[in-house]
Amino acid sequence: MNFPILGFRVGKSSEMKLLSPIIIEAISRQLKIFLLCGPNPEKSFPKNISQRPIKTNLSFPGQDKVHIVYYQNNNHLVNLLKNNKISDFFSLSFTEKVFEHYLKKIKKICKVHYLQATFDYLETDPSVFKQVDRSYMYSQEMINIYKKAYPQLDSNILNKFTVVGNPLYDTFSNINKKNIFKKFNFPANKKIVLLMSANMHTSFWMHYVFSPSNKIKATIRLITKGNIKQALYSITEKNYKYLVTNIKKWCLKNNALLIVKTKSKHKDPSYVKEIADFFFDDSSAWYPFITLELIVASDLIICFNYSTSSIDAVAANCPALQVTIKDPTQEIKFTDLPVINSRLYDYHNVNTIVNHRHLIKLLANKKISDFAIDKKSRHEFISKYLKPLDCKSSHRIIDFITKNM
Repeated sequence: MNFPILGFRVGKSSEMKLLSPIIIEAISRQLKIFLLCGPNPEKSFPKNISQRPIKTNLSFPGQDKVHIVYYQNNNHLVNLLKNNKISDFFSLSFTEKVFEHYLKKIKKICKVHYLQATFDYLETDPSVFKQVDRSYMYSQEMINIYKKAYPQLDSNILNKFTVVGNPLYDTFSNINKKNIFKKFNFPANKKIVLLMSANMHTSFWMHYVFSPSNKIKATIRLITKGNIKQALYSITEKNYKYLVTNIKKWCLKNNALLIVKTKSKHKDPSYVKEIADFFFDDSSAWYPFITLELIVASDLIICFNYSTSSIDAVAANCPALQVTIKDPTQEIKFTDLPVINSRLYDYHNVNTIVNHRHLIKLLANKKISDFAIDKKSRHEFISKYLKPLDCKSSHRIIDFITKNM
C-alpha cells in the first residue's frame, strides 16, 4: 500500500501556526511531510533566523521528520512536487499573484487542497475553488456565507467543501491556564488583560497623527509640513498613547496585569512596551501558538480593527473587545462581501465592537468581571461559526486524505 506524501506550502512563517497541528497529526500516522517554503524565500521570510521555517524553529513533536525545502519560483515548485512524488499539496492561499497559471500544472502532479485560514476567504474567487480538489472549511455557516457572496456558485464547487473545524484550535488540548501562568511567570493572584497591539503603519494618519508619544511635537511637525488638517486632528484626537495609558490605569484598579502581544511589523511606539507589564513580540515557537496561550490565560482581550483574535477568544471562552480605530481622513470602503462588520465581531453577550474614541469611557463604567461571556450565547456562536470545536480538525483532514488515496 502506498502512503500519501504531503506537501505544505509555507508563504510566510506565521502560517506555521495553523499548519503545525495538521503536520503533527500526519507525523503520528507515519506520513512523509514536506514544507515547501517560498516563493523567493529571501523576501518571503524574516531576516531573523529565529523566525524562519527551519527545523530548529518548528518546536513540535516529530519535527525531525519534516523535510524543509525552499523554492524560488513556481516553476521550481512544480519540479519539487514532481521530484519528491508529492501526492497531496496544501496551501492557505491560491491567489493569482502567488500561483499565476501554475495551478493547472500542479494539479497534473498531485491533488490540491485549500485550507481556510482566516475569515477573509470570501475574497477567494470561485474560479480558484473550481481548480482545487478539496476545500477544508471551519463550519457549515462559512460555506453558507460564501454561497451568499456568490449566489451563482457551481454545485461542483460546493461538493468540494468539507467542514472540519479550525485546526488552529486543536492546540487547546495542550494548553492549560495554570501551566501558562507558570511558563511566563505571571503572578497567580492577578487577572490578565491582553492587548493585541495595533499596526501604526497602515496610513499617514495612523503613523503621524494617532501614534506619536508627544502630541505637541507631532502637531508642530505636521504644521511645518503644511498638513494643517492633520495637525488639527493631532492636537484634538484621543490617540494611541492615551488609550494604552488609560487601559493600564484601568488594569491597576482591577488588580490586573496589562500584557501586550505584538507583531514585528507593527513597530510599536516605545511607550507601549514601557507601559505594559509583559510585552511579547512574534515568537519562533509556532507550536503551541503563543497568542492562543496568552488568550487562554486572559480574563479579557482587547484588539483592533477586526482582528481574528477576538474570534480566537470566543473559542477559548475569553471575553473580547474589538476596538475600531477610525481614520477620519480616509473614506470608508464598502464591500458586498458579507463578513466585515458581521456578527462574527459583535455577537451579543460574546464579543463587543467599540469605537476607539469611546473605549476608555466604556471601561470606566465596568469591572473586568462585567465582560463575562454568556454560556448560551457562546454555544450559539460556536455552533454557527466554529463547529466542530473538539480539537479533532487535523484528525479529520488527515482521515480524508488517507481514505481517499
